Amino acid sequence: MSLEVEFSKHQCIEIFITCHDAISRGDLIHRKHRKDKEFPFQNWFQTRLEEA
Repeated sequence: MSLEVEFSKHQCIEIFITCHDAISRGDLIHRKHRKDKEFPFQNWFQTRLEEA
């Protein structure tokens, strides 16, 4: 298996663990505004990517 594939697998695991940890500590997906229907998940996930 190539080094690139191994690195990609490691990244996926780290991101998954970061998402799990956020949920465990109660950092859930919330709308910033009542009318915000499009981006709450994307914003939450972006924060998790930055944490990983």
